[in-house]
Amino acid sequence: MKLRQLLTACLMSVGAMPLLAQDNCPMEATRREPLAVFQGPAQNCGGLDWHIGGVQVAAVRDACPLFVIVTPAHDVAVRSTQRTQVEAIATVPVTKVTFECDADYFLFFHIGSSCVFGRQLNVGLVHLMVTRPCATIEPE
Repeated sequence: MKLRQLLTACLMSVGAMPLLAQDNCPMEATRREPLAVFQGPAQNCGGLDWHIGGVQVAAVRDACPLFVIVTPAHDVAVRSTQRTQVEAIATVPVTKVTFECDADYFLFFHIGSSCVFGRQLNVGLVHLMVTRPCATIEPE
């Protein structure tokens, strides 16, 4: 019986050797997500033509958005079959811009309204990443 226990212990330790030799490579890579622009619900007022960082938001009359959220192009980590890992190199802000209706009057008479910029807020961050190879383990 003691020989059987000794043999089992030896086989288990030999079977565990490859597990000990493994490293902590997460096996992931980056995937580029494109720029995304989300317009909130419309409010009734004049037209809109807004430019920020190469993005143009234009709305027809009576379709002024309450807000616009701009998520710039960024990277996300995904599973990979390669021995690679991702590393964040920078962050870029997610921007929310609000709009308001500005009423136009002639004397006391309301003659129309226009959609005007309200304010700009940074509401989050997304990452720019690179894929790097994992360090290799040299056999001893």
